[in-house]
Amino acid sequence: MTSMIKLIATAVLLGTSSMAAAVNTTTYTFDNNAYKSVFTLSPFAQVVSGSVKNKYAAPLIGGVADTTKYLAVLGGGTATFSQAMGRITSVGYDWGSIDRFNFIKAYSGDSLVSTIYGSAFPPATGAIGSAATNRFVTLNYAASSNVTKLVFGSDTNSFELDNISVAAVPEPATWAMLVVGFGLVGAAKRRRTTTAAVAA
Repeated sequence: MTSMIKLIATAVLLGTSSMAAAVNTTTYTFDNNAYKSVFTLSPFAQVVSGSVKNKYAAPLIGGVADTTKYLAVLGGGTATFSQAMGRITSVGYDWGSIDRFNFIKAYSGDSLVSTIYGSAFPPATGAIGSAATNRFVTLNYAASSNVTKLVFGSDTNSFELDNISVAAVPEPATWAMLVVGFGLVGAAKRRRTTTAAVAA
């Protein structure tokens, strides 16, 4: 019994000491259907490829037009990102032809935490072939914000983005389940050892 208590205590210490440092980072592209498990698209948001004049333009990535599929959020549309990874600490993505009317809203549950418009990244003119308006952007969220959901939107055509990298810290409940799991594994191991000793 003492060894099982020690195992559980060790698991608790490891879990609590790692909570602040453990960050899971996942990158989403739109080349397969994996994005469907974390993104909800309104009727005016779609996964596309190439460019359609006056509608959407492929983002420049490293100075070259994206030849893969990407997300285009047209005027009045939204793409909502939510997942079970935990509290979102940062999001980075390739942002194409940045316009002043593109926006990202961060939520804690249903409460709006912040709204960032493309105008925060000048010149934000929507120029299709300019490196200044096609770049990788990273947004960091304070630990106290408890951001759990992101909404990408645009008031006018169009918000183009790809290669979305989301960093999140697991919720305390996730750590609690991990610790309980360690405890159950320890108990099962001890029970097996005791049973084997009795059988011998």
